[in-house]
Amino acid sequence: MKLPSTRILVALGLLPVALLVRWVAFAVPGLVEVLFARGMYPWVARLLGLTNRFLPLPAAELAVFAGGILVAALLVRWWRSPHPKAGLGAIARTILLAGWTAAGVALLLFLFAWGFNYARPPLRDRLALDLADLQAEEVLALAERFVVLTNVTYEALGVDLEEPTSLPYELDVVDRSIDTAYRQLALPGDTIRFATSPAKGLLTSSLFSRLGISGIFIPFTGEPLFNRHMAEASKPIAIAHEKAHQRGITDEGEANLAAVLACLSAPEPYLQYAAALYGSSTLLSAASRYAPEEVQAIAAQWGAGPRRDLQAIREFWEQHRGRAMRAANRVNDAYLRSNRVDGGVQSYGRVASMLVGMERAGKLPDLIELPRPQPGTER
Repeated sequence: MKLPSTRILVALGLLPVALLVRWVAFAVPGLVEVLFARGMYPWVARLLGLTNRFLPLPAAELAVFAGGILVAALLVRWWRSPHPKAGLGAIARTILLAGWTAAGVALLLFLFAWGFNYARPPLRDRLALDLADLQAEEVLALAERFVVLTNVTYEALGVDLEEPTSLPYELDVVDRSIDTAYRQLALPGDTIRFATSPAKGLLTSSLFSRLGISGIFIPFTGEPLFNRHMAEASKPIAIAHEKAHQRGITDEGEANLAAVLACLSAPEPYLQYAAALYGSSTLLSAASRYAPEEVQAIAAQWGAGPRRDLQAIREFWEQHRGRAMRAANRVNDAYLRSNRVDGGVQSYGRVASMLVGMERAGKLPDLIELPRPQPGTER
């Protein structure tokens, strides 16, 4: 069936309009902050949160599975259709128009569901962090404090030193605790003061392991999803990272920073431990490029338990390293750069410098005297 020319023009115009709207958004970040990040987006997040709480499984994955089945059924129906066969040229034009239209619709939905957050001023600017002229001594000193905190919080767990640790709470406890911690942190520009879409384990975690992905935030459904198969000590930060995206933090390094702050602020000892373990390993990794001997000396201070967890984390990702992981990394890098995230995938590592910036500003919680109530404390 031939479409009316006006419909064709509308279909052809969707993608250019979406690209134009996106360009305008990046040109006026202050306006995006007011109208979208602090205006429209909290309402979108609330609506998606209410919807997703009734569905225990990831809506995004279910939608992909259902969409695949629908497309396959339509293709079979078309193939068996007794109607006169169209020429190859007509078929190609139909496919191209459908793809072009779908791209325009998808981009518009992405922008209004979450994507405009890429255009807002970065969190590091909203926090007024001083990241100039970072000194090796600053990074090493903070890394050592995080190592000490890692050992202190590990001892508070009272776990067996012969095995890697395991998450001692149900997922809903972790989810609620991280949400509450974010509300109490009240990061600049975070206006979400309600229960968001809960974190869910990926049904396709095995695939995501091969791709080297610990978690993903789905803008269209508002869901923070995490890899169920990765080492347990990695899960709190991965969940908090995706929930940082859920709160409109787009830069990967800034999402890592927010995740560390949220888990450090949570009352559950294991969340504090996971944040300290991640923070210490990240800071030492950053410092290893210019002070390898000092890094080795500080790393030697980790207790046996934290070292076992770090080994479990390394071994998990090493066993999945391969072409699929490298390809996924390139795709993620291209996606981040297309949304003007400085450095692409390298932005994940910016958390080390921002932690130092937080320390300079006196905005880090006391790294030794953190409250450690019993697991399951009601908030």
